[in-house]
Amino acid sequence: MSERAYDAPVDWVAMASREGVRALVGHMASLGYTRISALGADHSDLPERSAAHLRLVGYRDGMRDAGLPYLPELVVDVHPQWSRQLGAAGIRRLIEARTPFDAVVALADALALGALHAVREAGLRIPLRSPSPDSTTPTKPANSPIRRSPTSPRARRRSRGRPWLCSTTV
Repeated sequence: MSERAYDAPVDWVAMASREGVRALVGHMASLGYTRISALGADHSDLPERSAAHLRLVGYRDGMRDAGLPYLPELVVDVHPQWSRQLGAAGIRRLIEARTPFDAVVALADALALGALHAVREAGLRIPLRSPSPDSTTPTKPANSPIRRSPTSPRARRRSRGRPWLCSTTV
């Protein structure tokens, strides 16, 4: 089992890194997001068949398929590994640079958790959306800053004027 692509005459099982990210970007674009950030790129000397490379190619494919431009300022390099700390640092760089983005595709779970921490730290909020249209139970990590977007007057009052980073999270 692997996350790398091999050209070998043997059987192997691999994660659909490229196709999975491509589908995720397409889904986010179908919800109306146009400035989707990719968190976890690595432009170092990693082989072209590494998970980081394959997922970044999937991001580019998804953006192209959705008719959205590939904007290098939305691609956040994280090197040398995927960790919560580096995910938080990557999102902090986007926020501090005031780079406008309305969605984030984290290329690994640890990066996503770090990004959520950085968003909380910045005083921004992320609303909750179920991971798929047929899912009836929304999911969120424990102690996350994910909240439903304030649609009712009561919910808007509870948000205490804190800005929302985006209108949906997947």
